[in-house]
Amino acid sequence: MDWNAVGAIGETIGAIAVLVTLIYLSLQVRQNTASNQNIAIQTISAHNAEWLSLVTADAEVARIYQMGSKDLGSLEDEDLGRFTSLMAHFFRLYETQYHLHLNGAIPADLWEGSVNTLKLGLQLKGRRDFWKLSKHVFSPAFVRFVDSEI
Repeated sequence: MDWNAVGAIGETIGAIAVLVTLIYLSLQVRQNTASNQNIAIQTISAHNAEWLSLVTADAEVARIYQMGSKDLGSLEDEDLGRFTSLMAHFFRLYETQYHLHLNGAIPADLWEGSVNTLKLGLQLKGRRDFWKLSKHVFSPAFVRFVDSEI
């Protein structure tokens, strides 16, 4: 066997090794993407449950939430501060989901459900008023998105 044949065999083995490595890496990337999406979905679910718990576990907080959602002007100083905190938390949850969606970390159908929930919430005057007064503290891309949905 001459050196040309040995070189050709070596190149063939090298090409096969590269192909096998690329296939392996492709499978690993897919598995990692699926894992990251599952983690994002679990995190979103936990944060949504936490937020719902905030407004349902305490009757006083639920009262403030309901009043402020209807009319921001109906709240006095301390209650207004609590409502503002609740709404900031609410919009941060959706801002996070928005950016996760942009980065492909959550599936489109999950994001679609979140958008529908956000739209439903923004039908209430007090929430829209909060948004108009406070949107400057959120990312510009998210602000443009929410403003386009109102």
